[in-house]
Amino acid sequence: MIFFFPKFERSSRTFVRFRSSRLPQPADEVRAGPRRLRSFEFGVHEIRANSKGCVATPASVRVEMSEGYTTAAASPLDAALKAAVGSRLYQHALELVLGVSLFGGSVFVWVVPMLFDAHISADTGIAPTSLVASSSLIYFGWIGGCCVLSPWGDRVGRKPALVVSGLLAASGALLTAAAGLHHANPGRSMALVLAGRAVGGFALGGLMPQALALAVEASETAQATAVGMLLNVYYCGAVALLAGYHYSISAARLPWAMEITGLGAFLGLATAGVAACAVESPSFLLSAGRAEAAAASLRRIASINGAGDEAADLIAAVVRLQSDSPPSPLGPVSAPEGLCRRAWLRRNACVGVAFFAVAASWFGLNLSAGALASEAMLSLLLLTLVDVPAYAVGGWLAERYGLRHTAAGAFAVGGAILASLAYLASHAFSQPAITAAALAGKFCISGAFGLLWVLPAEMYPAHCLGAALGFANVCGRSGSMLAPVATAALPLWGTAAACCAVSLAGAAALAAIE
Repeated sequence: MIFFFPKFERSSRTFVRFRSSRLPQPADEVRAGPRRLRSFEFGVHEIRANSKGCVATPASVRVEMSEGYTTAAASPLDAALKAAVGSRLYQHALELVLGVSLFGGSVFVWVVPMLFDAHISADTGIAPTSLVASSSLIYFGWIGGCCVLSPWGDRVGRKPALVVSGLLAASGALLTAAAGLHHANPGRSMALVLAGRAVGGFALGGLMPQALALAVEASETAQATAVGMLLNVYYCGAVALLAGYHYSISAARLPWAMEITGLGAFLGLATAGVAACAVESPSFLLSAGRAEAAAASLRRIASINGAGDEAADLIAAVVRLQSDSPPSPLGPVSAPEGLCRRAWLRRNACVGVAFFAVAASWFGLNLSAGALASEAMLSLLLLTLVDVPAYAVGGWLAERYGLRHTAAGAFAVGGAILASLAYLASHAFSQPAITAAALAGKFCISGAFGLLWVLPAEMYPAHCLGAALGFANVCGRSGSMLAPVATAALPLWGTAAACCAVSLAGAAALAAIE
C-alpha cells in the first residue's frame, strides 16, 4: 500500500511516500460532529525533488479516518469554511429560504390533490376518480426528476439545477391553476391538470436533493446533521405557512385557482431569490476542478458573514492546494458511474432499503392517521407538529451516538411501537390510546426520516452526491407510492403491522452498512 501526501512550497513540489502492508494502530480517537475519527501517526520519509536531485528527510504524517466513509471529516475545505463562517448569517439565511420554500416546497405540490380535488371536480366537471388517478403522476414524475435532475446537478452545479427545478415547480402549479379557466371543456381542463402534476412531480426530483446538497455543502462537515435537521424543521414551517394561507383564502371565499396561482408565484419568487443571492457550493466547484470559482464562492460567504483576514488566507491556501494537486489516476468520473462503483453496491442497496422503509412508514402513518381529525388540513398540521420535536431529538442523539446508529435505533423503537399500535387497533382499544400510539410511532419514524436525508451527504463524495440523493429519493418515492395502496386495502391494524415490518427492515439495512 502506497500513500502520496502532496505538500506544496514555492520552490519545489514535495511528495510523502509511505509503503506498508497494513495500517498501524490508531493513536487516539476524537469526536467531530456526528462522526468518530481515528487518527494514525506514520513515520515516513519526505522526498523532495529540485534542480539538485532528490533529498529524503524524516517526516511524520497524521491521517484521520472516519467510520469507513469515503469523505474525510477534516480537510482544507472544512478549515476554509469554518473560517468563513463568522456570524453564520449566510448559512442561516440560506437554510431558512431553502427550507421554507424550495426544500419545503414539495408539500405545495403533493398536498394539492388532498386540498383541491373536490373543488376542481365541481368547477370543471372532471370525474373525481380521474383526479385521484392523476395524483399518481406526481410520484412518477418525482422518480423521473430524481433520475434526471439530481445527476445533472452533479455536472452543472447545485444552484443551476435548483433554479431549474424551482421554475418547473412554479410552472406545474400555474398549469394546474389554468385548468380553472376552462369550465366548459373538461377535456382541456383534465389535460392541464395532468400536465401540471407531471411537471410539478418532475420538479420535486431536483428540488429536495439539490436544496439539501447546497445547504449542507455551505457549512463545514461537523454541521451536516444540524443543517439537515434544521431543513426538516423549516419544512414543517412550510406546512404551517400553507395552512395559514389556505385558511385565509378560504375565509376570503376566493377561488381555488387563485390559491394555486399564489403557491406558484411563491415558488417562483423563492427561486428568483436563490438565483440572485445564493452562492454555488464550494465543495462541488472543487470536485469539478474549478478552484478559482470555489475561492470566489468562499470569499463571498466570508464577506456576507463578516469574516476577517484569516478566512482570506485559508481560502487562498485551499485554492493553491487544489490547483497544484496532481490529477486523479482514475481520471474524470461521471456521477452515475461513480455511484455504481462495485465497492459501493452493498452501501447503495442498504441506503435504498432504508429510504424505501422510512418513506413507506412515514406516508403510511400520515394517510392512516387521518382519523385524528375530521378536517384534512387540521390532521396534516397535527401530524406535522409531531415532526418538530422528532427532528430536534434525532439531531441531538445523532451528535452523540452517530447518525447511522441513531437512525437505526429510531427505526427499531418505531417498529416496536407500531407493533403495539397494531395490537391496540385489532382489539378495539380506546381512541386516545390508539392515537397516542400512532403519534409515538410517527415520532420515531420522523426522526429516522430526518436523519436519513443527511446520511448520503456523509457517505458519498461531492462529485456524485446529487446522484446519491436522487437514488435515495427514487427508493423513498417507491415506498410512498405503495403507502396509499396499503392504507386503502388494509384496516388500521394491518397498516400498522406493515409499517412495523418495513421499519424493522430499515433498521437491519442501516446496521448492515459497511
